[in-house]
Amino acid sequence: MTIMSSGKPEAYEKVGRALEAMATNVYRLGASAGAGSKVKMINQLLAGVHIAVAAEAMALGLREGVDPKALYEVIKNSAGNS
Repeated sequence: MTIMSSGKPEAYEKVGRALEAMATNVYRLGASAGAGSKVKMINQLLAGVHIAVAAEAMALGLREGVDPKALYEVIKNSAGNS
């Protein structure tokens, strides 16, 4: 799990160890309220775009008669898996 958060340094002193126990990655994104939520939203936007583009790429391959299992393996094991 990844936690993207923001808050005052004294808040991290109180809960920092608990956050680190819950997540593999804890990103402290400043003291301003909402910074963690903004970064999370941007990250989710990128994830959604990647899913949509991957589906379009697979559909293109199927329309062109490419073996779907072979296409998936190539994508999974090369730069297309970004």
